[in-house]
Amino acid sequence: MPLIRIKCTNPRCNTLLSISASLAGQRAKCSCCGQMVRVPDRPSLRKKSTRAA
Repeated sequence: MPLIRIKCTNPRCNTLLSISASLAGQRAKCSCCGQMVRVPDRPSLRKKSTRAA
């Protein structure tokens, strides 16, 4: 299952969280400090173009 990576919003924690994409648009609890964080609706999956000129 795809994961969404976000940082905890607690300034004292800042843990990088890997959250299941099935929780997109919801709230999840940081496993380190317990802070509730909002999971973005969709992960940023944009790829940079590597076209040769």
